[in-house]
Amino acid sequence: MIMSTNCSGSFTMRTISDTRHNLYHKCYKEIRTYEENLEHRPKGIEENEWKKFLDYRQKEETKKKCKQTALNRSKRRARKARW
Repeated sequence: MIMSTNCSGSFTMRTISDTRHNLYHKCYKEIRTYEENLEHRPKGIEENEWKKFLDYRQKEETKKKCKQTALNRSKRRARKARW
């Protein structure tokens, strides 16, 4: 999986979380079946890793976390815009 680094070159939870968020929303389509989404995995990601990722994102607990993260992300962007 492609990950971002911050200015110092180290990985941060925020950049990893943002990268996973972007990957999911660019590649996963709700109109497709689970099997169709498995077939449309991004280049460079192994099939078993993509399956694990989709399975993780489909869990109710993960969906709740993602909603909270989206709320936090929007707050961060709002604070940045005020600067």
